Amino acid sequence: MNLRRKLLLSLFTLCYFATITRAQDSVIIDTILIEGNVRTKDEVIFRELDIKIKDTLSLEDLSKRMLLNEKRLLSIGLFTWADINIRQWDIESRRAVMNIVLRENWFIYPYIIFDLADRNFDVWRKEFNYALDRVNYGLGLKHLNLTGMKDYLQLKFQTGYTQKYEIRYEYPYLSNGWGFNIGFLYKANKEINYKTIGNKPAFFKAEDERVLLRHWIVSGGLYNRANALLFHQVQLDLNFAGTDRMISEGLNAEYFGAGRNHLNFPSLSYSIRYDRRLYPLYPMGGPAVWAEFRKDGLPGSRELDLTTISISLENTFRFTRFLFLTSEAGFKWTALGRHRVPYFLNRAVGYYPDVLTGYQLFVSDGSDFYIQKNALKCKLFEKNFTTSSLLPKQFRLMNTKVFLRTNFDFAYVHDPNFAAGNSFVNRWIYGYGPALDMIFYNFVTLSLSYGLTMDGQRGFYFYSDFNF
Repeated sequence: MNLRRKLLLSLFTLCYFATITRAQDSVIIDTILIEGNVRTKDEVIFRELDIKIKDTLSLEDLSKRMLLNEKRLLSIGLFTWADINIRQWDIESRRAVMNIVLRENWFIYPYIIFDLADRNFDVWRKEFNYALDRVNYGLGLKHLNLTGMKDYLQLKFQTGYTQKYEIRYEYPYLSNGWGFNIGFLYKANKEINYKTIGNKPAFFKAEDERVLLRHWIVSGGLYNRANALLFHQVQLDLNFAGTDRMISEGLNAEYFGAGRNHLNFPSLSYSIRYDRRLYPLYPMGGPAVWAEFRKDGLPGSRELDLTTISISLENTFRFTRFLFLTSEAGFKWTALGRHRVPYFLNRAVGYYPDVLTGYQLFVSDGSDFYIQKNALKCKLFEKNFTTSSLLPKQFRLMNTKVFLRTNFDFAYVHDPNFAAGNSFVNRWIYGYGPALDMIFYNFVTLSLSYGLTMDGQRGFYFYSDFNF
């Protein structure tokens, strides 16, 4: 046998044994069985998985992939418990059945509205001394899974500080990953934030308690979920807003711009989101990118002609099973049209989620901003608790997670129009401090934090949210 034939035979032998070795180190998912989804259709669950039937998975990565998909299923808010495992494994053919066992969440939430009108609990507590006239109350209804296709319905009838009527419906699975949303919102206020003074919103209320601001929004949109990670949306909102002449003629002629007491305009936006975060409710690994191109008003309009570009980047670096670093960067740039930004739309840092640690009581309004938030997080505790048998079965198992978090945040806000008297704009600001975060049922979040600002102001702050 000549040297060339020996080399070819050796190469063939190496390739053959390498193929056999790889085959023994992988498994083919022949079938995926789903249990426990009484209302949720199988199609919804398959769309959330990044494992498909006939996929070949490395044994080395199998456990990690199953855990990742458990977290993805829990993060969509439809399930309180998820377990993925392999069974009926045929070693010779390398084929196996993947079994997914789920426990569904409670889907319909009729509720009594008792909601704060202010930006957060701490503003209401510290700035307005728990004033009950700054509370909204009424009745609402949320259904997270109306037809079993993860479609969302919200109804709201509210009075109090802000009178509000709202209806919104979202259907995520029209065809080929396309979904739609439609909505109507009406709100009216007898008190109005007409200006920013001393880095805080200034409010006015007429003695005769007349309505000072009315705002109607009719909305509709199409969105596409190309896969479990990539999301596109086109949204059109028709805005009709009007104020009492007391605002435009006496308090702030630039509230709607140029002394107007009404502002009617369309808002057309395109957004894209790429999300590979592990457990998005409280990220413990992976990146996410979000970008939006927005057009407010019509090109050449005398009332409003603004173009805005917003970008948000986030990544979580996992050092150990219990220690994580999440870094978020946000950017907004407003390209002016024929006129400057009216105060009504001049919002930047200080509104959720763009809030700096220690600055919960302040706002930095402007047309452009950059914000950076960094959080070092340590998981202290995670356990499933059995609650009372008197509760609905969806609430008898309460998943609980507790984290210790340390933040260091900074931002720069550019305000060319309303900067006078506001020291937190057109300069860099920063804040820092520790926090304790608690998560219940995979959708309820409670946080207690201690924040310090760059000029030495400090305080305890409380935050809560229901992510459904």
